[in-house]
Amino acid sequence: MFTESHINALKSGKIAVLPTDTLYGLVGSAFDKTTIGSIESLKGDTSKRTGYIVLLEKAADVEKFGALLTVAEKNVFESLWPGPFSIVVKVNSNAYDYLTHTDEIAFRVPNNSELRDLLSKTGPLVAPSANPTGMPPARNIDEAKAYFGGKVDMYIDGGNKSEVRASTLLRIHNNSDIEVLRMGDIDPKTLL
Repeated sequence: MFTESHINALKSGKIAVLPTDTLYGLVGSAFDKTTIGSIESLKGDTSKRTGYIVLLEKAADVEKFGALLTVAEKNVFESLWPGPFSIVVKVNSNAYDYLTHTDEIAFRVPNNSELRDLLSKTGPLVAPSANPTGMPPARNIDEAKAYFGGKVDMYIDGGNKSEVRASTLLRIHNNSDIEVLRMGDIDPKTLL
């Protein structure tokens, strides 16, 4: 699904709409401030946004953002990832203030081997849902194109995502207590 051209474009700061393991995402390099600014403009009203979900190839990539995880937290990550769970983690807020308005970022290792392979070549990617703030997430490429038109560099079709919900968003307290911030399709407590 993902070609060398897609990989090179994402590495050079381009923005794509592509299928994730949950919804279609408005995707770009998590390490490119200009790309993040462009995604923010496409999303629109960001006054209520606390930050972006960052897709990772593997759990250890959280440490690229200055996160210091306990053994218990690493065990929770290993139990839930890959999967539809976005986990909020404290990071070096000075270095990544363009990704978050707090000292936390939500990360996910997607349950899709093609997407993880893409991430192994591009590095971490932000992936907010493919819609302007306040509008329903695009369920297919046609809906995404209706939202963004030529303002997005590339559209990668992965079929219809009408039955898929957003990831479960959670935070870990006291090394292993889980707080569910937004419930997706799976309750993480059933897996731990």
